[in-house]
Amino acid sequence: MNKFLILLLTSMISTSLFASAFTDTYIVGSGSTYFMKSKEGADANVSIYTASKEGDSLSIEYFIESVNTFIPSKLWQQFTLEKSSAGPLKVTKGYIFKDGGDHPETMGPEHVKGKDGVKTTDFLFSTFEQINKHLKNKEKVSVPAGTIETSRYQITSNGQTIDFWIAENQSPLTLVKLISKGSIAAQNYELQLLTLVKNVAAKIDPSKAKPLSKEMTTLLEKSLK
Repeated sequence: MNKFLILLLTSMISTSLFASAFTDTYIVGSGSTYFMKSKEGADANVSIYTASKEGDSLSIEYFIESVNTFIPSKLWQQFTLEKSSAGPLKVTKGYIFKDGGDHPETMGPEHVKGKDGVKTTDFLFSTFEQINKHLKNKEKVSVPAGTIETSRYQITSNGQTIDFWIAENQSPLTLVKLISKGSIAAQNYELQLLTLVKNVAAKIDPSKAKPLSKEMTTLLEKSLK
């Protein structure tokens, strides 16, 4: 298992994010698949989709599959986002499952939080009104999914800068392209939209999760250094 892929997935999660009426906006099984190119050479296909929703909670699952290794690696992570009385969503639970494993494992709070910096969930689960302060330009960009009219935004935090392109007039927000640059390896990568997906069955069943194994604990802790 490539520890860069573990760190990338963890770094994409934020402990505080915002969305409005997310239980109406996000459809279970729907999302997007991206091609990810990293400075570390760990190129991969990354799918992000809604795993489940209930009341004031939303579960998002990430599936990442390396594409340039002799033995392909597959990894799933699922995070539960809950709305507080004040409105912000917070990541309250995290689970991880690797290909060939017997069961998913429950991540600890320190692993759910991840690294400091910009988190893609800061805008993946936002509205146009919430991200417009970061707007830089209107641009037409070409990605594997096609040529798309977008708005380009830029966010900088803790030494990391992310430029991201969002499709015009789509709900929920559709990320088309992203370029991240930062001081640590996992902050240097690019995402390009391959396709939209629907009817994706969640891989992780939280009811079957067991405590984090020593092997996975070691892997997660190494990835966060």
